[in-house]
Amino acid sequence: MTPCNPKSAVLSDIENHQRLLKFHQQLFNENVPFAPVIGCSPDFTHQEIGAGIQCTEAVAQSLASTFQQNAIYFVQQEKIFLEPALMSFEKAKLDKRFSEYVGEWLDEDVKLSALIEDARHKN
Repeated sequence: MTPCNPKSAVLSDIENHQRLLKFHQQLFNENVPFAPVIGCSPDFTHQEIGAGIQCTEAVAQSLASTFQQNAIYFVQQEKIFLEPALMSFEKAKLDKRFSEYVGEWLDEDVKLSALIEDARHKN
């Protein structure tokens, strides 16, 4: 992996939740269906809530740029890729198929809803 782009930075939990809420609000305002999901680094040392939407790779990269995200997950034909947005690294294909993760995400839905609600009340 190559070094991080200097523009990319790790946000505080509050800043991250504020961006997440703005992102969800934009999707809601534009009537884009989405589902909250947890993204994590391949070694599981970093996890954060995001949103799963159906779109092209170009749209996903544009949204990542708008909301200053370091990386995105992109799913194509059941294959999951971790792709750079603001960071600089090679696109990585994950070992599991998308459908293998869906159950894990659904199990987290209650926790995600509670976390999002908590963040909304803090703002």
